[in-house]
Amino acid sequence: MTHGLELTYVALLSMAICLFAMPIAQLLKVIDYPDSRRKMHPAPTPLVGGIAIMVPLVLWCVARIATVHAASPDRLLVAIALGGGAVAITGFIDDQRYVSAGARLILLAIIAAAALAIDPALIGNHVDTAIWGTVPFPVWLFIFLVILALIGFPSAVNMADGMNGVVIALFIVWTLCIAYVSDGSIVATARVIAIGAAVTFLFNLRGRLFLGDCGAFGVAFALGLLTVAAHNAGRLQVETVVVWYFVPVADCFRLMASRAIAGRSPLSPDKNHFHHRLSGSFGKDRARLIYIGLVAGASLIATIEPRFDALYLGVLTVVYVILLRPDLVGWHPKAVSTAGRLSKALNPKVSAPILPVSDARPNQVLPKPAASPGSDAGKTLH
Repeated sequence: MTHGLELTYVALLSMAICLFAMPIAQLLKVIDYPDSRRKMHPAPTPLVGGIAIMVPLVLWCVARIATVHAASPDRLLVAIALGGGAVAITGFIDDQRYVSAGARLILLAIIAAAALAIDPALIGNHVDTAIWGTVPFPVWLFIFLVILALIGFPSAVNMADGMNGVVIALFIVWTLCIAYVSDGSIVATARVIAIGAAVTFLFNLRGRLFLGDCGAFGVAFALGLLTVAAHNAGRLQVETVVVWYFVPVADCFRLMASRAIAGRSPLSPDKNHFHHRLSGSFGKDRARLIYIGLVAGASLIATIEPRFDALYLGVLTVVYVILLRPDLVGWHPKAVSTAGRLSKALNPKVSAPILPVSDARPNQVLPKPAASPGSDAGKTLH
C-alpha cells in the first residue's frame, strides 16, 4: 500500500511537469526549435521529458533513503540519486547550451566510477551466462567493463532518440523486464521509472514535449545501474541483457563504423539511424510500431524464457539487418504519406508521390528557426 501511494505521487509529479512543460522549458531555457532541415517538428517543443522522469525518481530515492532506509541507507538508491542525477544534469546542460561529445563521455566515465564507489555491490568478480554458466572475472576487468557499459549504453540510447515515443516506450519495456527478474530496491526503483516514463510517453507521443539529453542520458544511466545490480544479485544473465539492449547498441556501433569509413567523426550527426531507415521504408507511424515491437517482443520473450537467449539474439540480428536493408532479400517497401494515399485513392491512375517523412503537419507554416541546443531529432551524438 505504501509503495502504491509512492507510485501515485510519482505519477502526479510527472503529470504536473508534463502539463506545464512549456512554462518550465521557458524558465529553464530548454526549448527545441525546428530548422526545416534536420529538426522537422512543427513548432518549438519543450525538452522537459527527461525532467518529468528524473526529478520524481531522484526525489523518490531521497525520500526512500530518509525514511525506509534511514538507519542504513540503501547504497544502490544513493548511487542512482547521485549518479543518475549528475548524468541528468549533464544532459540538461547540453539541452540548454552545448556540451561536446568528448566532454560528455569523460563526465559519464567519472560519474560511473563514482557510482561504483558509492555502491560496492555493483562490483562483481564473475559473469552469469546461460551458455557457460558462471564465469570468473578479475575485479579490475569487471569494473572496466561496467564503466564502459555505463558510458556506451546512455550514448546509444541518445542516438536512438529521434522519433516521438520510441525511446520512452523502450524505457517502459526495459523497466518492466528488470522488475520481473528482480526484487527489493531494484524492482521498486524500476517501477518508479516505469510510472514516470508511462506518463511522459503520453505527452511525447503527441509531440507535446521531447525527452532531451537530460532524459536520454539520465534514465539510461539509471537503467544501467539497475541492470548491473540485478546481474550481481544473480537475477540476470548476460545473454538476456544483450537481447534487451541489442538494437540501439548495435545501431550505435554501425553508425560509428559507417561514419569512420566515410572519413567523418564517429560522433558526427546524420540521418542514417535505424529509425530514419525504418521511416524511409515504412513511414513514420509504422516505423515507430516496428521499432518498439521488435525490441519489446524480443525483450519480453528473453525475460520470461531466458534459456534460448542465444537463439533470440540470432533471430533479432537477422530481423535487424533485413529491416535495415530490406533490398538484400528482394523486399522494396515504399513509405507513402497519408496525403499520397488519399490522392491515389481519389485518382487511381495517378501514382501516389513518395513524400519526405516529417513531423510537420500538412500546410502548416513552420516558425522562424532560432538558435537551439538540439532536439530529439538532431543531437551531437546523432
